[in-house]
Amino acid sequence: MKRKHICQFGLILAAIASGLACSNEDEAFVRRNTDVLHFSHEASSQTFTVRSNGVWSVSSPDEWITLNPTTGAGDGEAYETVTVSVARNGNVARSGKALIHAAGRTVYISVHQSEGFLLFGTPSLSGSLAIGEPAADVNLRIPYSRAAGDEQFRLSVRVSGDAAAGLEPIVDYPASLTAGEGMIYVPLAGEPTKDGALRFSVSADYPNAYIEPLNVFVGASKAYHNADFVITGYMADPKGTDSPVIGAVSGGGFTHTGGYEYVQFLALKDIDFTVDKYCMVTTRNSSQSTPGDKGWVGGKDGTTKTYQINIDRGSVRKGDFFYVGGLSRLLNGYPTSGTAAMTPVAAAKWPIAVDYYTKPGDDGNGAATAGTGILRNWTTGTPLVHEAADGIAVFRGTGIDENTVPMDAIFYGSSLTKLVFQVPTNDHYSRLAADGTPQPYFGQGGNTWAVTTPPPGADDGWYCALGGEVNALEWITPRTPAYVRCKNTAGDGANATTAIVEEIPEATKFLTN
Repeated sequence: MKRKHICQFGLILAAIASGLACSNEDEAFVRRNTDVLHFSHEASSQTFTVRSNGVWSVSSPDEWITLNPTTGAGDGEAYETVTVSVARNGNVARSGKALIHAAGRTVYISVHQSEGFLLFGTPSLSGSLAIGEPAADVNLRIPYSRAAGDEQFRLSVRVSGDAAAGLEPIVDYPASLTAGEGMIYVPLAGEPTKDGALRFSVSADYPNAYIEPLNVFVGASKAYHNADFVITGYMADPKGTDSPVIGAVSGGGFTHTGGYEYVQFLALKDIDFTVDKYCMVTTRNSSQSTPGDKGWVGGKDGTTKTYQINIDRGSVRKGDFFYVGGLSRLLNGYPTSGTAAMTPVAAAKWPIAVDYYTKPGDDGNGAATAGTGILRNWTTGTPLVHEAADGIAVFRGTGIDENTVPMDAIFYGSSLTKLVFQVPTNDHYSRLAADGTPQPYFGQGGNTWAVTTPPPGADDGWYCALGGEVNALEWITPRTPAYVRCKNTAGDGANATTAIVEEIPEATKFLTN
């Protein structure tokens, strides 16, 4: 009798175990490989995967999010892919959801998209204004980015200042934009009758539009310089890694050959750098590296306050552009997707290429910069700001000290209250005030000019073209900065030539007389 009960009990346990096994195997479930997706403001797509052991579907309550496919039937093993597509965002940043319905419940993936307001850059003039000369051949240039390509609106320009007499205001000038970035050209009208300061204040009947006013001078005294070549542009923030380890491989499969930051120069005479030697010095003056008391040679204390590169190889012809910077010799960084071949600038145009990741500055001026590079980026935030101006200077000779005067220099950022950086006399700085008072430092007296407008985006390959018109003796038109996007995605400018920064309206012009 006991034996019979034991057998029955064993059968019951086996049945329970069998039932549990079937229950675990058949229990409905749903899995996803992520719970959040981030998109730029552009229309684009990403994917996520669903794994389930039954029928599933996806949906979104947000009209700017599209999902494909919207249904499926899982076998519990296979991962099924769903594509999430977002429409272009021309407004504030937004968030939505992709809902997954399966196994009797709903789970979701958060979808976030960056803001995409149309951005306007710093205006500039395509030429110069002079008393008694018609302004019809001069345009007010207004750069823009993040355009959808269907924007149409009207611009008005108010003219004020001592030199406003004779110039006509502009009312309801029609503007039509192309997709991405570009330039609006607004023709001026009238003829200046007085010299002095002139201010162009621009407004647009477009939502959230802000365009910086432009201040220029008419009939200003000539801006003589004492330079053999001048600074005409710089790349402080290439897209992607600015200063990678040589030989490292990027996410797109590209093997790095050196850093991607550089400075562009324009030669004002024929130069053999093996005979006439020069040096370039860059500064890093934001809060992470407060300048000391030694100005352009602050890096001789073993820090990265400054970094010196001697220009002592190669040659250049009068009127030609040339470059100094990272070992890669690439104008637009590296491809961040794919492994498309990149075309370096020829060594003849880029005579000095430096591995500043591992190499200290020349003449002991500056420590190796590792991944930070030689040019400080604009810091990110809302809005983009720079806590202190950074600078670029070039000198005759290589043996410089804190009292050596550069033959050319520019600064970018906001301001610098510490008076330690010697300035040259050029289109924006003067070592003497109008009354003859000495003002040898940046930040002293009228020596406050800097590129104060940040690029349209951080980490996005915006080259700063400085513009202006110059001859061998003087600046005819002072430098006015404008940003030019140097794209570097595979198939989208990856093999860009020097034309992207030389053959553009924003490039500095060399005049022979």
